[in-house]
Amino acid sequence: FASVVHNQRLIVAYAGAGDASQVRVRSMSLSQADAAEEQVPAVCWSDSRGLCSTPTLALVGERVLLGARESTDLRVLESGDAGLTWIPLKGLDRND
Repeated sequence: FASVVHNQRLIVAYAGAGDASQVRVRSMSLSQADAAEEQVPAVCWSDSRGLCSTPTLALVGERVLLGARESTDLRVLESGDAGLTWIPLKGLDRND
């Protein structure tokens, strides 16, 4: 698992082993009680391609980055709202 604190929220990413290697995320407020509902921010296919296995979380400015290794590649998503929603990482595509 991996965790970060951003904007008064604790964000935790975790995955199981084997067939349960799907990365899941929970984000909860540190200042008030709220439900930390489990999210599946991206697909993990049965052949372990996609957002599977050991997750990594990092803070870059106001963005939270969520990554997972796929063979020699790195799959990365970003969140601008402290882990509530996730989108593909901006800035790597020529159209961004």
